[in-house]
Formats: sequence, C-alpha cells, structure tokens
Amino acid sequence: MHSLHLNLKITAIATLAALLAPQAWAETSPYYIGASVDLSRVNNLTRLQDQPQSSTDSVAATTLQAGFDQPVSRQRFYGDASVTSNRYRDSGQYNNIAYSLKGGWDWATVERLSGNVYVNARQSLGDFSLYSGDVVQREKNVENTRQFGATARIGLVTQWTGEVSWKHERLNYSAIDFAYANYRQNTATGSIVYRHSNQLGTGLSYSRVQGEYPTTPLGTNPQTYAPDNYSGPDYGGFVEFTPSGNAGLTLRLNRSTRTHDGAKNRDFQGLTGSLYTHWAPTGKTKLYASFWRDTGEDATFLNLNNIPGGSVGDYSSVSNNYRFALEYQVTSHITLTGNWTHTDRDLSNAVTQGTASTILTGKDHTNRLGLAVQYQPTRTVTLTCHAARDSRTTSEPIAPSLSYPYTGSSYGCSGQVMLRP
Repeated sequence: MHSLHLNLKITAIATLAALLAPQAWAETSPYYIGASVDLSRVNNLTRLQDQPQSSTDSVAATTLQAGFDQPVSRQRFYGDASVTSNRYRDSGQYNNIAYSLKGGWDWATVERLSGNVYVNARQSLGDFSLYSGDVVQREKNVENTRQFGATARIGLVTQWTGEVSWKHERLNYSAIDFAYANYRQNTATGSIVYRHSNQLGTGLSYSRVQGEYPTTPLGTNPQTYAPDNYSGPDYGGFVEFTPSGNAGLTLRLNRSTRTHDGAKNRDFQGLTGSLYTHWAPTGKTKLYASFWRDTGEDATFLNLNNIPGGSVGDYSSVSNNYRFALEYQVTSHITLTGNWTHTDRDLSNAVTQGTASTILTGKDHTNRLGLAVQYQPTRTVTLTCHAARDSRTTSEPIAPSLSYPYTGSSYGCSGQVMLRP
C-alpha cells in the first residue's frame, strides 16, 4: 500500500513491480539485475493542512536492484536487494538513501515436512502525514522496518495439515518526535487445515502476541519515557477457495485482544480479519480486491506487504483498510494499472497536564488513488508514467495532536533496464 504514500521511492512503479515483477521471465533465468530512474513532481510534499506552495518539489529517484529465485531439488532459495538514492531539487534536507532486502528458503523433506524461513529489511523516508497537526516544522524522519520468521508444517496421512510459525517485527524512526511509535513484536501461531478438495481448504488458528513500545512518553516531558508492554491472543478461522487458476479468495476472521500495561487507552478487544480476492475475467484483465482490519501494530506490516515502496507506520488503535487494483494489458507491450485504497483509523492518545490526564480519541479517513501506464518495448526495458493523489479527512471534533486533514499528489515518469542473464 502502497505506493501511494508519496515519499517517492518510485511510487506507482513499486506497485507495478508487485504485480508484474521478475517472475514473468523466471523460466529464462533465476537471476536478474537492473537499474531505474524516476523523475517526479510532488505537490504538498510535507503534507501540511494548508498546502503551502513552498512544499511543492521535484525528486529524482535512482535505483539499483538485483535478485534471484532458484529451485534446488525440493528446496527453493530466493533473494532481492535494491537501493534507491532520492534527491530533491529544493528540499535537500530530505535527501535520503532507501533500501529493501528480502530473502528466504522454502524447504521440504522426503516425508511430509515442509516450511520456510524468511527475512525482510527496509529503510525509507517516513511519511510526512504521520506528523500531528501541532507540528508545522517537518524534520527528516527515516523509517526502518525489520521482519523475520519461520514456519514448519506437517501433512498428515489424511487431508489434515498442521502448522506452527513464529515471527518477529520491529519499527523504528530516526526523529525524536516519533520515539513513541517505535515498537517490536513477537507472534507465535499454531493452526490446523483441512483440505476438502484441491479448490477448498478451511482451518482454525491460535496466535499469541507479545510486544513493546520501549519509549512511551511520560507526562508532559517529551524526553521522559517508559516501556509500554502489551500482549494478547488471536483465535479464529480461515477459508481458502480457488475455483480456478483465474480466481481465488482467502478469508480470515479472528477474535483479538490486546492489553497494555502502560497505555491502557490502547487496549483493544474485538474482531479482526482480512479478505483477499483476485479474478482474471479475460486474458488481458486482472482484478484484485482486499480488506483487512487489524490493530495498528499488525496493520503496519500488512501495509508493508500490500503497499510496496511507501512508508507504512500505523499508530492507530485499530485500522480498517480497503484496496482495489486493476491491470489491463492494452497490447503485448502496453499495460494500464490503477489502484484505490481507503483507510479508516480509530485513534487514541493519553495527554497529561500537571496531575490531570485526558484521553483524546478520534477517527480519520484516508483515500489514495494511483494510475500508471507501462510501455515495455523489449524484455529488458520498461518505461512508465504514473500519477497519484491522496487525501485525508477527520471526524469532528478531533484534536490536532491525533490527526488533521490534508491533500497531496504527485506525477512523473521512469525508465528501467532489467537484465536476466
């Protein structure tokens, strides 16, 4: 999700890459290496409410990328690395180096054991819309995410499959204003799946989550912090339905609880879940739709996986996200893509003045729209032009320290060369 966060680390191109990426020619070679240049114009770069003209700027993003996807007998090894230099024409204080690293191992034994191990790391410029309405001066804020985990499953003699997994996730910001949003989280999950047929599977799962916000502010002094530990279970069920190679659906529904020992205003108990669908009605048209509802911590890494290339931090109590995407192949060389994302967030923050403590609550609503046209004259060269717009509204009344309305947009073009030796 995403990306339409408009820190311009090759915004719409990243979304296209997620849909059209290197696997298109995996039969030719498991390896690829390439470079790209994206030139974009950003309106309301710093995402201020009054949209000052001074925050309009141009940015050049230069990317180097390499990766591989190599099967070896029953095993599969894969990796992808990219580094991007973002340079602003007038706002040089925001120049930054972004990177993305992904790697994994899908393993299997001669019996019924299989699983995977993976690691993801990413750095990018944090979204300026993460600032509160009280802060006018936008400091450069670098966002770092780390994610690694492992899964093991055993296919039983019948149609039953058992699975256990563990993952670690963490989010860190460089700006002191965002120390409160740094967190780390561990999740252990056990599930059992029953395959009714090749097209249908159902299952039950139980997860235990433990996490920590290590630098939660105390009182009115922003330099005084204490850890806020939280934990809770997720339990529920899921359905996977694939009627054909051209369509599929995955539904997850959980009962989730989060209990904080410090920021009690962030306690949560309720339903969470997700729905992902895809459908290719013709050979030239592909449709994607998804919905997910989760706590802010879990929504962060759902954003990471579903809105590639943009800032992903989400400090909400609970977040509801809707996303639709369309891909249409006009000719064998030209492809049109479009995507729309809508996010509703429930926000809560404790404010202390003297001996009095007040819980601020509110809601905000964000819409993001992206369009792109891609021209691929050869297997190694890709030219793309893209445009994106995002806007946010708030439910009245709401404290500026929670959220504020804004509108921003961008447009640009890029060129990419990808070699597959």
